[in-house]
Amino acid sequence: GETRGTFSVSRESIASDRHPERNEDAMFVRERSWGVCDGVGGHSDGKVASEMAANYLTAKIGTLPEKMTTQEAVDGVAQALVGADQIVNIRAREMGNDMATTASVVVAYQDERGRLMAIVGNVGDSRVYLMRGLC
Repeated sequence: GETRGTFSVSRESIASDRHPERNEDAMFVRERSWGVCDGVGGHSDGKVASEMAANYLTAKIGTLPEKMTTQEAVDGVAQALVGADQIVNIRAREMGNDMATTASVVVAYQDERGRLMAIVGNVGDSRVYLMRGLC
């Protein structure tokens, strides 16, 4: 049989207290995936880097099938993160700067046994929290 479930996703991005005028976050939320990229502090064009990475991740993760094995999910998320890093690095070289971004993504999928699963991918110091029993 097939097991169905739901995820509740909310999002908010708050600039740091030290730099309230500067927020370099770029977020995406889709039906089965969501994530945040945050420009690395002290590097130039963090907002550009985070937006580029978020756009790439949205497109790449959007091609992953709804049903896949756990290994396919791991490989798909890893490839998306590596690809995002590559395009940001290429653009940084073209622009002659050191822009960079962190990324945290979650992809929901149905495994080979029909269970609703989620895979988390993370690069840098952005975090993903699992919160239970709040309601």
